[in-house]
Amino acid sequence: MKKQTVVAIAVALFTAMSFSANAQHDHKTGETHQHGAPHGGQVVSSGKYHVELVRSKDKLGEVFTIYLLDEAEKVITNKGKTGVLFIQTADANSSQETLAPAGDDKFTFTYKGKGAIINAIVSIKWGDENATAKFQWNAPPKQKQPEEHNHNDGHNHQH
Repeated sequence: MKKQTVVAIAVALFTAMSFSANAQHDHKTGETHQHGAPHGGQVVSSGKYHVELVRSKDKLGEVFTIYLLDEAEKVITNKGKTGVLFIQTADANSSQETLAPAGDDKFTFTYKGKGAIINAIVSIKWGDENATAKFQWNAPPKQKQPEEHNHNDGHNHQH
């Protein structure tokens, strides 16, 4: 599947899930509030659920640990649930990854690529229910390449 198609599917999925999640969410429209982060990650609302994403590194790559949380931000078991992670890197590459259950309360995925991840969409499904959350990070600043100039004096200079 082409990368653009994967991104388009991910965006469409997130948009549809966000609309239905926001309609189900108990918070008032436009209300801003702080989320607890039981594991020190980033927490995003998804309907009557929350999704926490914790990023860390190990010798194999960048590790994503994902927890499904209830309304009180308590961990919900991963039993009977499946998870998918859509990722997009700063260099416009994207992929869809299956999340592996870990223990009885989380999902994990290790990213071994070289591109900096700027968007991640997590989708966890079970029965007729689902929780979808989008996480965004700033792309690292681009390294400016030295410019080479040839001045009239015949010397090449780098800036």
